[in-house]
Amino acid sequence: MVIVPMDTPGVTVVRNISVMHHLSPEGHNEIVLRDVRVPVSNLLGNKGSGFALA
Repeated sequence: MVIVPMDTPGVTVVRNISVMHHLSPEGHNEIVLRDVRVPVSNLLGNKGSGFALA
């Protein structure tokens, strides 16, 4: 799991997904990451442990 700033090249917000018929811009979104590069310092936890963090 990594932190990716929204203004990083390759980050695209596809759509806002409603949750229990409620839309919230800061809520649940479908996001596409294409060829996105982030520094290793943006890694949360240990490499390979993203599922445990989620």
